[in-house]
Amino acid sequence: METLEQKPAAADDYFDPKIVLRQVATIPQVPSEVMQPLKIDKDSSNLRIGTLISHLEKAVFLAREFLEKEQRLLSNIKHEQLANTISQNSRLFALQVTRNELIKWIEAELPKTDEIPVDISKDTSGMYFQGQVLPNVRTSLESLTKLYSKYIEARELLLACSQNDIEPNDSDYTDKKDIIVSEEQPEAVKIMSMVFPYFSELLSLSNQQRVFIQQKLHLTTNLTKLLEEANQGFERQAQESHLLPIYPLSLSELHRRQNDGSNSFAEAVSSQDRPNLYRHGILWAHAAHAAGCATMDLVHRSSEVGKLSLSEVQINLGKLEFLIGNIAGNHCLNTKKDIWFNLNGNIERIKAEIFESD
Repeated sequence: METLEQKPAAADDYFDPKIVLRQVATIPQVPSEVMQPLKIDKDSSNLRIGTLISHLEKAVFLAREFLEKEQRLLSNIKHEQLANTISQNSRLFALQVTRNELIKWIEAELPKTDEIPVDISKDTSGMYFQGQVLPNVRTSLESLTKLYSKYIEARELLLACSQNDIEPNDSDYTDKKDIIVSEEQPEAVKIMSMVFPYFSELLSLSNQQRVFIQQKLHLTTNLTKLLEEANQGFERQAQESHLLPIYPLSLSELHRRQNDGSNSFAEAVSSQDRPNLYRHGILWAHAAHAAGCATMDLVHRSSEVGKLSLSEVQINLGKLEFLIGNIAGNHCLNTKKDIWFNLNGNIERIKAEIFESD
């Protein structure tokens, strides 16, 4: 301390770090292994960062391309599955229709075989069995083959129409109308034929409905979380507040206001288990209104007291002015009397001197 007091405060040696830190021990050197990464040139670091960024961009691009490929593959698989299900349903429907048509045709043809007229000619001569003439088998087989060929054509056309592979012309439709479509179709077949063109629209509507349900669920979850957070905040503020205990609201009044706020009994029952923010709002509004009324009463009382004190001050000021005015008036009268008296005396003295000189 004595040496420091001897030195001047603004000397150059006092601010020279070499002289001041002469007797201080030297700082240990940093190991070369630690300092070696710090000696890298800035250009090399920039180049390294650039290469890393390029590699990262390439990896991101490849990942995005791979994701797009996977999405396309997934969409194709979904479309194939949908097409397979639709084709299987259509094939099953077509097979059911053809089976029903075949059964009806067989049931219609069976009684006709018993009613075939007997053709007694040279070809059929000698075809008797116990006194009965047998029908011609060849003609019946030819008619059956023709009908069966028509049935096969109708079945192929029906399968092609169900798979949307061909578009039948008006002429073919008019020619084969009596084969493909019968007038007595079942009600289920008619309903399926009416609903089948709208399957794609119904599928899109179901997807949209699923998306809407997911959005509704997301919104409801977020809103419930926000309501719970708001309810917790209201409860925390109610515990920390000094206003609600001072101005409480009775339970009967609270229930009455809640019943007035609810539109129906169903809404009141459905919102019973939910966090009731309306109740907190009623409590805070009542406390704020009561505090405002109390503040207004205090302001009115203070203003009345101020008016009374102001009137008293005005009265005191009037009295003080009256007293000051009387004192000032007496002083002025005294000063005026003294001045004129002196003047009159001087004038009389001057007149006496003038008369004596004459």
